[in-house]
Amino acid sequence: MDKAKSTLILAQVMISGSMSFLMTLIFRAIPTVGIPGWFTDWLVGWLVAWPVAFVLSIIVGRTAFALAGRITRLTEPA
Repeated sequence: MDKAKSTLILAQVMISGSMSFLMTLIFRAIPTVGIPGWFTDWLVGWLVAWPVAFVLSIIVGRTAFALAGRITRLTEPA
């Protein structure tokens, strides 16, 4: 695997991990803090959300980069 591809995959792991961590923290942990078992409930939710977020980030990432490239080319001055 070349360096650019491994860097992209590592970045996707870090992005999907941090985003799934923050989203499950905001929407699952904060509302249930103080309820017995909230930490385990949040942790399980995060461990399920992370791989899903990683796969979706790979799929959406390609489309998003392509779309961003088109938009920036269209908005460049002639």
